[in-house]
Amino acid sequence: MAEFNKKVFKTIDEQIEILAYRGLEIKSRTNLERHLETFNYKFCINHFDSYFFNKKIKRYHKGVSEEDLIDIFYFNSKLSATLLEAILEIEKRLATCITYVVCEEFSNPLSRKYIPCMEKGYILKIKPRDFKYIIPNMPEQMVHNFKTSIYGYMGRDAEMVRRYNIKEKNLKGFSEVPIWELCNYWTFGTVVDIFQYINKDLKVKILKRYFDVTYVDSVTLSHIDSILILLKNIRNRACHSNEIYNIQIIEDDTMINRFIRQYDLRAKDIISDKIMIYEVIEIVSMMLQNKLSKNNFEQKINSLCNHSLSKCKDSVCWNRLVLNTKLFKYLK
Repeated sequence: MAEFNKKVFKTIDEQIEILAYRGLEIKSRTNLERHLETFNYKFCINHFDSYFFNKKIKRYHKGVSEEDLIDIFYFNSKLSATLLEAILEIEKRLATCITYVVCEEFSNPLSRKYIPCMEKGYILKIKPRDFKYIIPNMPEQMVHNFKTSIYGYMGRDAEMVRRYNIKEKNLKGFSEVPIWELCNYWTFGTVVDIFQYINKDLKVKILKRYFDVTYVDSVTLSHIDSILILLKNIRNRACHSNEIYNIQIIEDDTMINRFIRQYDLRAKDIISDKIMIYEVIEIVSMMLQNKLSKNNFEQKINSLCNHSLSKCKDSVCWNRLVLNTKLFKYLK
């Protein structure tokens, strides 16, 4: 049997000895111990030394201390929290727009598209043929997962079980929960899947409802599909404490790169097919439609960027971070 992990367990003391041997300046051993105990080596150190550690010789650059890595760890946490808050709002708005458009389209008895159970929003009662009309390209397994995941999430909500008198082991009773309540149980992955596979005419209407009029004609469906997948990626990274500040997405996604160039989100002196953090920030800002939320998001990001720049004079770490992530390009 192949042995992939050749590393052995190291105590906190042994981890600190390794860091010191590799040239990390340790100004406060107690502070470093506390952070390793709380966040572990991977999240507190490995995720935040990419620009400050020479992997070839396994040595930290001169002047790098544990205070720098911990400071960058908290910077990344604040950046993640700010992006996550914005993406959750984007997720909720898109789910709401999908709900309104589907209900308006299929609940009117005078319309030729009328689906009787949609008058009360019972999307889980829709016959397979009608469901295929609304979301024509969604694979069968995904349709099954879409329904069972919703049953599972709602089945753990005691208030929903009580309100709809759901009997134990009979989660299909949730089929009489209207779509405007169901959408609160969709994961972002579910929202992205629905939008990706939904009827093209409905998708256009959802897009027009979601965006300010200035974006209606210029943002294409392909752009949005790609952007939503990108945001789902960022959301997952933020939720699982992965590094965000140094992200370089190199997926072969020409639509996002076209979008970035079309809206001049990439600085003119940067030639790259990689999607970097300042471009993600610009895309999130563009997707926020509530002016108050957009302003709040941009103020928080500007504050974090200014914090980065203020550290550059006194820290080798921050200087390298700002230069490599191009964070200063975002500053308004």
